[in-house]
Amino acid sequence: MKEKNIKTQENNPILFELEQGYWRENKIICGIDEVGRGSLAGPIVTAAVILNPHAINVFLKDSKLMTKVQLEIISKWIMMNSTYNIGISNSRIIDQKNIYAATQITMKKALFHLLQSTEKQPDLIAIDAMPLPLINTPYEKIPVASWTQGESKSASIAAASILAKVTRDNIMKIMHNSFPGYGLEKHKGYGTAAHIQALKSNKACVVHRSTFIKNFKGKSDETAKQQSLFS
Repeated sequence: MKEKNIKTQENNPILFELEQGYWRENKIICGIDEVGRGSLAGPIVTAAVILNPHAINVFLKDSKLMTKVQLEIISKWIMMNSTYNIGISNSRIIDQKNIYAATQITMKKALFHLLQSTEKQPDLIAIDAMPLPLINTPYEKIPVASWTQGESKSASIAAASILAKVTRDNIMKIMHNSFPGYGLEKHKGYGTAAHIQALKSNKACVVHRSTFIKNFKGKSDETAKQQSLFS
């Protein structure tokens, strides 16, 4: 499928141009996006979302352009106006598989669970940035399209990015309570100066990705002990 030249503006329903074209033909789009690929700690979270036909919200946009309050409000609207599923893979899976493979595994988790739970079968799977091969799966005949900055070109991808972000942010709050001292609630596990300094000053914990933090001292022994508790 050729990428459409879709102009996007904040708070403008033109973001739904791709979806409206499909809806007019009684076709369905499933959007997929992930959050947390570049983080030093915490899971990677993906969402697969099928918006209800003709459900339009002019405030829907890329999650990275939204405030915390906006995210909470629009995420509730998405959940009320879509069929969706969330996929999660923890730091151990990321370390074992590598981040690229773990991302694809997590996307398939969200997609397969979604499609197994609904009679809605998409005519297009739209993904932000990365390919998602579906060969030798029950869904291999469904067209898959991926675009860089897909959240600005498809409302379905934007909706998936929002649900994935809200879910992951909530997970990081819980992890912060279990593993204080790293500021996980504030930086959500990303490599901020404060987080890197905390890693240099303290031992890493079980939610850190050992393959991402191997250049920082003071993590290996304690992380291995903590991970053994989850084996």
